[in-house]
Amino acid sequence: MASCLMLVSGKFLSDSLIELDKKNNIYRIFNELPNHCHLCKTEAIVEGSADKIEHKGYGIVNEGYYFTPAHITDCATRTVQTPFGVMTISEKVLEKKVSLYGKELEEIVFKPEKEIAIYKIPKELNLKSFPAEFIDRELRLGENVYIIGNPRLYGTNIRKGIISDLNDYNQESPGINSFGMNIPVIGGDSGGSIINEDFKLIGLTSYVAAHFLGYGVRITEFKKELDNRLSQKIERRKIKR
Repeated sequence: MASCLMLVSGKFLSDSLIELDKKNNIYRIFNELPNHCHLCKTEAIVEGSADKIEHKGYGIVNEGYYFTPAHITDCATRTVQTPFGVMTISEKVLEKKVSLYGKELEEIVFKPEKEIAIYKIPKELNLKSFPAEFIDRELRLGENVYIIGNPRLYGTNIRKGIISDLNDYNQESPGINSFGMNIPVIGGDSGGSIINEDFKLIGLTSYVAAHFLGYGVRITEFKKELDNRLSQKIERRKIKR
């Protein structure tokens, strides 16, 4: 039996449905997803300083866990501007607390070398998982993406661009599995979710390169680290028994 495709306004029905689906996805990106980007606060006391250090940044919730780039909660290093350029200084952290809506989070994974931090969320917060599913394929150069940012923490700002680089960050910081975008990114955007037009979460905003070009850490790396950590816990329980 021969198949038949219906034409609607000069387009095949299947093409029209794909366009309608994309429009619906974009509507959800702008109107639904910002409500699922959560601001965490990190407070720390470091050796030799009487002042408390405070960092803020965004992340997302996945099945009771909070994903955010590690630099948001990292108080062991800081950058300072000197006459010779930007320098990184190591600090000895005496106390550190990461909280979400005033509730302290339990650290599960903290790997600054990979830009990955994962925390267990208290049940009383009752936060829903991020609505967009994690991407299950390789990223493609040139595909359209949206970042849900919050420049200078002044308020939600959603920007559209394309994936322009698949691995350049690794040349500067080996171990970080990231990708680049032609989207301007500034302070406050860190931890913002990056979505494609298929309504898939592909990463979290992490790094700013020259001319404010942004880089994100692949969301699949967060999932991989969490799965590894949970499997280690299961193995330890088996050994104890």
